[in-house]
Amino acid sequence: MFNLSSTENNDKDNQRYLFCQLNELEPSSNKWYECSRWVKFEEVVENTKEHWSKPHVGVLSLRSILTFKSMILHAVISLNHEGENIEDVIDLILRKAIDEKKLDFSQEEELKQLLSMCHLNPHHNKCGIGSQLSLFRSIVDNPNKKMKQNPSRKTLCENGNEEDGLLEYKFCSRFKKKIPLGSEVANILVAEIGFLSENLCLFIRLKQSSIIGAYTEVHLPTRFIIIILGTKGTLSNIHECGRVAGSLLVDSVFRKSAYKANETKDLIQAIDEFLDSALVIPPDEWNPNIKIDPPKEMIPDRLANNKDEPLHHEDDSISEKYKPTQEELEMELKITGRFFGGFVDDVKRKKKFYLSDFRDSLNLQCLASFIFLYFACLAPTITFGGLLVKATDGYLGAMESILAAAIVGVLYSLFSGQPLTILGTTGPLLVFESVVFKICGYYKWDFLPFRMWIGFWIMIFLLIIVASDLSMLVKYLTTFTEECFAMLISLIYIVKAFQNLFELLEDYPINRNWNPNYILNRSCSCIPPNKTILSKSLDEHTQRLLKFEKPPMLPGFENSNFSQLLYIDWNNITDGYFSWNTHNFKQMCVDYGGTWAGNTCGKLYVPDIFFFSSMLMIGTFTMAYGLKIFRNSDLLPCKVRETIGTFAVVIAIFMFTLIDFVIGMNTPKLIVPSKFEPTLGYSSRTWIVPILGKNPWWSTILAFIPAILAVILIFMDQQITVIIVNRKSNKLKKGYGYHLDMFIIAILIGVNSLIGVPWFVGSTVLAMNHVMSLKIESSNNVPGVAPVFLGCREQRMTHLMISLAIGFSVFFTPMLQRIPMPVLFGVFFYMGVSPLSEIDMIQRIGLFFINAKKRPDFKYLQYIPIKRVHLFTAIQVLCLLLLFTIKSINILSVSFPILVLAMCFVRKSLECFFSQEELKWLDRILPQNKSKNKKSKPCSSCCFKSKSQPELTLEIMSPEDKEKEDRP
Repeated sequence: MFNLSSTENNDKDNQRYLFCQLNELEPSSNKWYECSRWVKFEEVVENTKEHWSKPHVGVLSLRSILTFKSMILHAVISLNHEGENIEDVIDLILRKAIDEKKLDFSQEEELKQLLSMCHLNPHHNKCGIGSQLSLFRSIVDNPNKKMKQNPSRKTLCENGNEEDGLLEYKFCSRFKKKIPLGSEVANILVAEIGFLSENLCLFIRLKQSSIIGAYTEVHLPTRFIIIILGTKGTLSNIHECGRVAGSLLVDSVFRKSAYKANETKDLIQAIDEFLDSALVIPPDEWNPNIKIDPPKEMIPDRLANNKDEPLHHEDDSISEKYKPTQEELEMELKITGRFFGGFVDDVKRKKKFYLSDFRDSLNLQCLASFIFLYFACLAPTITFGGLLVKATDGYLGAMESILAAAIVGVLYSLFSGQPLTILGTTGPLLVFESVVFKICGYYKWDFLPFRMWIGFWIMIFLLIIVASDLSMLVKYLTTFTEECFAMLISLIYIVKAFQNLFELLEDYPINRNWNPNYILNRSCSCIPPNKTILSKSLDEHTQRLLKFEKPPMLPGFENSNFSQLLYIDWNNITDGYFSWNTHNFKQMCVDYGGTWAGNTCGKLYVPDIFFFSSMLMIGTFTMAYGLKIFRNSDLLPCKVRETIGTFAVVIAIFMFTLIDFVIGMNTPKLIVPSKFEPTLGYSSRTWIVPILGKNPWWSTILAFIPAILAVILIFMDQQITVIIVNRKSNKLKKGYGYHLDMFIIAILIGVNSLIGVPWFVGSTVLAMNHVMSLKIESSNNVPGVAPVFLGCREQRMTHLMISLAIGFSVFFTPMLQRIPMPVLFGVFFYMGVSPLSEIDMIQRIGLFFINAKKRPDFKYLQYIPIKRVHLFTAIQVLCLLLLFTIKSINILSVSFPILVLAMCFVRKSLECFFSQEELKWLDRILPQNKSKNKKSKPCSSCCFKSKSQPELTLEIMSPEDKEKEDRP
């Protein structure tokens, strides 16, 4: 026997969960069969006696509850029962029943033999060990080990054989993982006994919880034993009473009373309190045979003073020792008054987690996150590189973007305060680069030197912000601004995905004159002339059609003024004649001196590349999103679903790339530079930017003017992204590091300016997808209870490996060039849609279109009129549309950072239209310097004023966290 802890006046023994199981004696087989069990919800053994039903809400009849109450009133009760082993426990309780004249002395031995019958359950049946199980066997948790029993102790099974010495009992270790740590067992036994003249109930609470072997299918200590014995013909009634006992013991109020009860009246009072809170369903309105599914959102316990969270098994990478205190979190956003004080404090806080940031990455989930985000980061990096080529005439391009992504990613992942933030280039930065290039063109300055000095001024301004702890201003960026910005970025990715898809119509227009006579054995090809004259430059459109690669300089043309010489891929023209834009390739062959030859020339079948690309994009998104939500379905084992959901995007990319390869249509593929050199070549620029070039010296001073605008943009982009990553709802445990992050960004902008590559800042959508890909949910959940979000795998390796892989992409060219661009457009679409479920603004927008009777039961709707919610949401939507409009207009997009900053002032002005109570539920309260003994005064011009103004403090909190904090 194992002695654990005493229940006398000890609140710690009021366990959050009791594992209850109901065993019923079958007289025909003389065995106890487990027929029901509870951890929180009820499960019953199906008729086959081989498997359990789904967890469901137990439906009890009022009559059975009253019957059980009557049984307890007349029961033999022992609330601090002592005994060295289970045999002594049964001996003592039966003798007490005899002393209280509830049992005849002649019936004692017969009841002992009855209670010693074998115990079976579905787990034992599957193991094939049947009647070889004994009632009183105690072993260690490992089912593969044996424990030596007391030689003097003998056990009796149904066959009458006596066994002693080494005995083995196999517990159900898989089910034990679903039972919370610290749980104890309540065993309930019901039987119909022919020789009894009246019903008998025995209620035992052990003084010291003990492991009693084969009573249970799990290796847990038993605290309660309830035995209900009925007279002949009462089996169905006492079975229902057993269900009542199990349902009562998993109820929080009754369970607490059962642990602390000193006499019978305490248990009766607890049953009455249970009845006061119970609800009765009229029998004509509900079929009791229907199993009610557990609620998706659990209501809190009815204990007013019970604030404990449910116990769950600890995850291997989520340790409570990492959990920062509220004081530590608040200190990160306060002005220290010291030069670089906040930065130094951030370094000290993050230093103790540095080794764990690498150790915690040893998980399969991190591998899946790396593969998914590698493609998700590589595609926009190259795409923005292509846009920069147009905006800067080749001074910045795909190779520069790849180099920048590798440099900033590696350094940021190694030294930043929040390595979960993914860096990338953004649309406003692209516009800023194009404006700076136009200014240089107007004054005939060298672009890269002037841009380098702008970058140096940006670095200086950002270092001043870090030195003066101005990153604490992020506390004024509330959920209102965060949601507008996050929605904007998601909307940009969604629109960009479809915009890129429809841009394919320029090169692959819809084929309206299909020829159904597809010729398999075609014999038509473009025959090149005997001698090709290399005297033309290829335009960008032709390069895309021919998959152009710059050839080596041919003899005689070393000093040629042509930057690019004509290089014709004749085989590609032939293939394109059948599968791409027919007119372009047919004319191209003739223009370059070639001739068409073959008996099938003119009999063309031209597949529609645009429609096929649309299928690839929608298919990639559908599969990725479908496999993501598949992990919450009921199909396949839990581990299989989790693995499929983790690699959802990777599977989608692989499957549709394979489909494209098998079909063989010439869809546009990912273009990756194959050589490590600047876009313009070493003849036009080097990797180190000259200090002045052809620019006047005073241009270095003038550069601080555009740098001020860029600082606003970079600060808002970076800090809003980090705020979203650091949301309290993400349950990060290693602290934040806003000052350290901004310091690293400042240094990286200086480095990128010196070598002439794009500037990178926090990318909101990439960062949100990074966090979502690393989220951890409890895998061993209480049956019927939804998985609990535990936090994220906070580590540095995924960002580091993504950056290194992007840098080495030039060596993976043959493999990466097979990935169709429409597949990556589908990944863009997925990245834009998947974060929307995390934004509460989407829920509130949906309320505009939901019938009032079908409206979800959101907590804030219980305190705020729906019209006020609609007004708040409408203001957010208008701000979002304004941001998107300004960003989409090239002339006005330069003012985008100022407009994002203006969102903070819009949020402040809302205090004139909404009470603090309303803003508490819909947003977050802005931090204000108010005395604790004074109440905040409403704005004098407010249209709506709250009756009381609570003290305002800073909290990064989601509405779900607010609900948990404010509920009783």
